[in-house]
Amino acid sequence: DVLKQGAEAKIFTCDFQGRPCIVKERFPKGYRHPVLDRSLTNQRTKSEVRSMMRCRNSGE
Repeated sequence: DVLKQGAEAKIFTCDFQGRPCIVKERFPKGYRHPVLDRSLTNQRTKSEVRSMMRCRNSGE
């Protein structure tokens, strides 16, 4: 089920190993070189994961 869709990505729910989860699917940018696009997408994804982990760990 799609929760939200914007210019950068689509966010939806699914099950992963029997547990509900949220997935963010980023859209490739047609105006960027594919290698650069993958690199930027990977960097941004890693940054988002680090931020979420910091938030989660600070709430303990």
